[in-house]
Amino acid sequence: MTTAAPPNPTRRRLTTAALVAVGVVVLAVLVWLLTRPDPSEAVAPVVVDEVSAAPPVTGAAAGPSQEQVQALTTLSGVLEHGGDTAEFVLDNVELDFGPDAWVITAPATANFDGDGTTEPLLTELEGLVGQEVVANVRLDEDGDDADVFVLNDRTYRDSAGGTPPWQPPTTDTTGVSADVVRANAIEAVGPGSNVTELERVRAGNVAWEATVVDAQGAEFNVLLSADGTVLDQRRD
Repeated sequence: MTTAAPPNPTRRRLTTAALVAVGVVVLAVLVWLLTRPDPSEAVAPVVVDEVSAAPPVTGAAAGPSQEQVQALTTLSGVLEHGGDTAEFVLDNVELDFGPDAWVITAPATANFDGDGTTEPLLTELEGLVGQEVVANVRLDEDGDDADVFVLNDRTYRDSAGGTPPWQPPTTDTTGVSADVVRANAIEAVGPGSNVTELERVRAGNVAWEATVVDAQGAEFNVLLSADGTVLDQRRD
């Protein structure tokens, strides 16, 4: 009869030590997995789906900026005159050049119609009516009205959020009283006229806008500067 060998104490201790070591390694791995920081994820650039991805248009070279500027849309076609004096339409979109008071009285800014002579803004725009033009614009939510920033490759307005051309650099603190402005508006239209509405505005040199009805009942729009000088008058 064969007698079984007695257990080896040394082998038992080695086996126990090995199991403990494996347990320590497994525990360490679990701790590392639970406590490690989340890996960084690369974010793909966002592609703006616009007709044109024209860069911001400024009067001078722009420096580095972290501010994101909405891309401009390119419109092209024959420029048409709208129903009002300062209203122009391109590709079934009404172009917004700023307040009507500014468009009507704005001085020469650029030779937009390319005739070799830089004329007042309204004259330049009227010179483009019936011609093929290209405009870089920012459309409104409905897509039927657009702020103009570039016209025929000539900068009209800063698209990066700068001061628009019709905005006076400082608030006007001088000028004459409303009574003087009313009197000047009436004189411009003629005897028997009456001011039915008078409004303060800030559109370039225009500080007052008056609605005047003449003796025959015809209505006129009169634009005046801060000192009461009549800058423009025309029948509505």
